[in-house]
Amino acid sequence: MTIEISNLLRQTDFNLTRFLHYTFEGKLRTATLLLYLACLKAFPHWDRKELYEDCYAKTVLIYKSFC
Repeated sequence: MTIEISNLLRQTDFNLTRFLHYTFEGKLRTATLLLYLACLKAFPHWDRKELYEDCYAKTVLIYKSFC
């Protein structure tokens, strides 16, 4: 499963600014939860456990890339 932020922005009310704020503050679980909830709206048919793991991986990747 690939999570594309651009799809989330088009399909949901995902707040990218808040997500990045929490990510750059090091609050990875909070940022992951925001991403996960948006993904549940956009991709309701995906397996929830895998979806959460993918959201966490995406959050950590963004954090490590920019911090």
